[in-house]
Amino acid sequence: QAALYAAKRGHDVTLYEKNETLGGVVNKTDGVSVKWTLIEFKNWLVYQVEKSNIRVFTGKAPAPEEVEAENYDVVMTAVGTTPVIPNVKGADGDNVMPVVDAFHKLDELPENLIIIGGGEIGAEAGIWFAEQGKNVTVVEMLDKLGKDSAPLHYRAMFRKKWESLDNFTEIVNATVTEINDKGIKYRLKDGTEHFAAGEKVLLSVGMKPLEEEALKYQHCGKQFFMLGDCNGGGNIHKAMRSALILTGQF
Repeated sequence: QAALYAAKRGHDVTLYEKNETLGGVVNKTDGVSVKWTLIEFKNWLVYQVEKSNIRVFTGKAPAPEEVEAENYDVVMTAVGTTPVIPNVKGADGDNVMPVVDAFHKLDELPENLIIIGGGEIGAEAGIWFAEQGKNVTVVEMLDKLGKDSAPLHYRAMFRKKWESLDNFTEIVNATVTEINDKGIKYRLKDGTEHFAAGEKVLLSVGMKPLEEEALKYQHCGKQFFMLGDCNGGGNIHKAMRSALILTGQF
């Protein structure tokens, strides 16, 4: 989006992407029905770039020296985030993966899944996996799932959906204390310890900005800016606003 804004303002723009295709983390949800709005928006943005005069290089993250050699007036980094791995025993186990990496591995997933983190993303993912026939248990520290969603519309729609699914189980007010190959141990607010069974554990506990990676390019242009998630995790709305605000300065 930042490249498009800058190009429309008459600037000569070059866009680098380390993956083979544009679209970032949204590409991980291609084909996931509940993500159709994000996918359509991402596809529209990519199409706008393709028909613009923006120079695009994909398939390799440029080294800082390469970028610096181009003598750009402005360098902006939008390298995104990486999933947070909680400080819980067993979180590095072979049966654990970020939920965002699981969408395209549906056929490899076992019958019983546990999702740690029941915010909007975790609840939405849980609904989709349940719709695909998996038995899903979503575990959340707060007192309700999807608490970060708009309450009068989005969360109400969410709740109605997951409550209609017999293979979707919610556990709230729960702190996960251990992950093993059989499932998870968790503690409720009243201090009682419990166990939930599941052969695969999917993490949805947040994203960590790739600030260090972004800052590798801070001396590569006359001006340098960080935008999007690498400048503080957020969502599509925040990322689009940062693109508009930053490119509006040039």
